[in-house]
Amino acid sequence: MVKEKHRSLIVFGVSGCGKTRAVIELLSQYWGFYFNAADDDWGSGDMMTLYNSVRSYLKDVQVSSAVVDLEINNLFARKTTLLLFISRLLIFKYCLSVPGSSETFTSARWALLQVCPHVLFKDLFNALFVKLVQLRHHRELDLSDFVRNVHEDVRDRLVKYGCLPKIKDYTRLLIVNDEAQFLGDQLNGSFQSKSSSDKSPRPLLSPILHAFRDIGQDQLTFVTCGTGLSITNRYHR
Repeated sequence: MVKEKHRSLIVFGVSGCGKTRAVIELLSQYWGFYFNAADDDWGSGDMMTLYNSVRSYLKDVQVSSAVVDLEINNLFARKTTLLLFISRLLIFKYCLSVPGSSETFTSARWALLQVCPHVLFKDLFNALFVKLVQLRHHRELDLSDFVRNVHEDVRDRLVKYGCLPKIKDYTRLLIVNDEAQFLGDQLNGSFQSKSSSDKSPRPLLSPILHAFRDIGQDQLTFVTCGTGLSITNRYHR
């Protein structure tokens, strides 16, 4: 399913066909990150926190301004997404730094922590994100640089210490966005495509995907999973 050259994959199908199970099994074999946009479902509540944060911001903007600036909305959503990824990376980095982790901490265990965060008695991913989201006043460039630095450090640790499964310098890590149809339906028209030839309105899913891509276009494979998605989905542009 995953090849080294793949930059993005779309997993779509009817509800109940096993999409979530498939991507969880994928993450048990490959290192990556699992995000779920559905409320009261598998995974951390951090993506729902992102949605609520962006929605609250847009409501405040609508009250204070009669002019809708889609690019400013894009910027806010992208910066919030960067902070979401930073929180996940920092916890991953900590797990990799625990003594003996190179022998005991596998991709399957990391996937389990992300899919069932409450095994730790608390959703640590969301708890950290709630703290870090207050940093979104920083410039997008500064946040992007920080994310890239932490991401590179994490990759170096995986390569150097031989965590299972072992990876090479060119191995792509996965970013799974499960139940992405929710983000594809929400806040529609509040954002715009980054394409210079197409500035038509987009839903929240668009700036989220672009924020992830800008971090590691050549080092990450993006798996967008959900009901109602299609291989020609415009959210990816």
